Amino acid sequence: MSTKEFAIAEVMPGQLNALVKTIMRQTGVSDPNEAVRLVNSREFVLTRPVRDWHKKEGFVYFTVTSENMTGEDWITWYKNKGIDLEDDVKCLLRSEHFKPTSGVTTRVVLSPGSSLLMRERLKIECLDEALCAHGYMTPNIELGFLMDKKFAKKEIAEDMGFNYITVMHDPVHIAGPDQRLVYVSSSADRRQFCLFRYRSNTAFVLKEAFAFAISEEQYALSKSS
Repeated sequence: MSTKEFAIAEVMPGQLNALVKTIMRQTGVSDPNEAVRLVNSREFVLTRPVRDWHKKEGFVYFTVTSENMTGEDWITWYKNKGIDLEDDVKCLLRSEHFKPTSGVTTRVVLSPGSSLLMRERLKIECLDEALCAHGYMTPNIELGFLMDKKFAKKEIAEDMGFNYITVMHDPVHIAGPDQRLVYVSSSADRRQFCLFRYRSNTAFVLKEAFAFAISEEQYALSKSS
């Protein structure tokens, strides 16, 4: 397209409206004309958002740092966001299994379910094997909550490509005899945070990922080309 042509000739009014609203939100200006002027004059420069994670060979890597939030703090945080956690999740947060930390940085790898295929099904045994085979470490339960706070559901679903992320902490007994693991759902029609039953014959979907802790050396290698 020539620079002399009318640039927005084929842009729908609704798209233009959404664009101006985005500019207003980012500039913090309530007047749409002033917001556009700021961008055109380069007094305000739009930049691409920097992802706080990176992907290598299908594996997603990032870090989280704990904030000394107790179980009750997390319950209140979710409530303030309009999310009423399931009773078993509240029970976990109030139990001795949940051990909050402060200022602890965890390096995380999200291992896609498709990398853990075994006899055409995804089973929990291969996850246990992954700890030994890849040098992964068992994360703290609070990783699930820190991860849920760090990333929007849309980012997990569309950018990372996962519908669920299961945290591979030590399984716990909550509200029944079955052992449980926590997982984050990126689906809009589901609770954001849930527990599921951990059993040796559990099968997983291909768009699920499994969150493990990794060493500083492993994290550094993930960033190398």
